[in-house]
Amino acid sequence: MLNLLRLRLKLTMRRSVLTVPSIATAGFLWISYSVSPLGVCSSYLLSGVFLFFIGMFFAMSINGKENDVFEETLLLHSKSASVYYASRELLLLILCCIYSLVLALAPVLLCLINSKLFMRPVEATDLALGLPYIFISGFGGMELGDLCHPRIFAKRRDALSVAALISVLSLCKVGIMGFHPVLKVLNYLLPPILDGYEAVIDKNYFDNGSLLLICLHMAIYAVIMMLIKIRILTLKRFRY
Repeated sequence: MLNLLRLRLKLTMRRSVLTVPSIATAGFLWISYSVSPLGVCSSYLLSGVFLFFIGMFFAMSINGKENDVFEETLLLHSKSASVYYASRELLLLILCCIYSLVLALAPVLLCLINSKLFMRPVEATDLALGLPYIFISGFGGMELGDLCHPRIFAKRRDALSVAALISVLSLCKVGIMGFHPVLKVLNYLLPPILDGYEAVIDKNYFDNGSLLLICLHMAIYAVIMMLIKIRILTLKRFRY
């Protein structure tokens, strides 16, 4: 599994997959922290929303460049299918960790450079809660993007449409659920992209219990999507 992971990392670094997300992350940090004073909690929550969409772009870029013949060869040389799919998931987790650390540590470093940039100093508790939130949000976006795999959606247009539909519904689900009580089921079927803002509204500190529940919700959602994806990919095998 580690050998497969090492090979996937080398292939990812050689391709241009990291270029657009890295430039987008740098631009996001520059724009987000160019105005002061900023809320510490809102900065972390906005970074989580950003990484959700960047993670979705990551996964769709990576699986869009997969070669079926090469992937089938890797599967044949793997000790088991679980090892093969575990290497795919670990690649996504590593990329998610790297960008999560960048986004989570940026407020800490900027606060040390300019203490007036935020409404209050960034505390260790903010980092301890904000980092997992950003990571889980990015992981959820990656699993949604990887679910739109070319072997699951033969046409790239369909994959993009599904990803866009779920993302838009997730952003608007609070307003949609207000139309009818039955629509409250969307709260469980869609990822909690903006739910964190309700937990800190009119507050300058994280609500620990609410944020942990949101992280748990996103983690369960991501794991379910991952299991569904692996099951479908196992059944559909390869296109050639």
